[in-house]
Amino acid sequence: MFCIHISFLESQLTIDDLLKVYTALLEAKNKWYFIGLCLKISSSELGCIRTQCSDNSERLCKVLEEWLHQSDERTWSTLRSALEHKSVNLKDVAEKLRT
Repeated sequence: MFCIHISFLESQLTIDDLLKVYTALLEAKNKWYFIGLCLKISSSELGCIRTQCSDNSERLCKVLEEWLHQSDERTWSTLRSALEHKSVNLKDVAEKLRT
């Protein structure tokens, strides 16, 4: 069971996972910028997202899309680490993604 759990944690997220992730993170929409930084989205890209999107829900969704398209480290574990980072501090939301 432990090996299966680790395997799941390190599995790559795809665009098909976006809805589950977005739904879990919706309450974190006001921290979209810090989530983006923790997911290694550049500040210039985050600035573009800020101007292109009209609200924080849309910005959060765009951050997640960019991360899924750009990163080689798009695992559940990486996402949870970003949420648990002290600048984001969303351990309860990160815990939701364990299920």
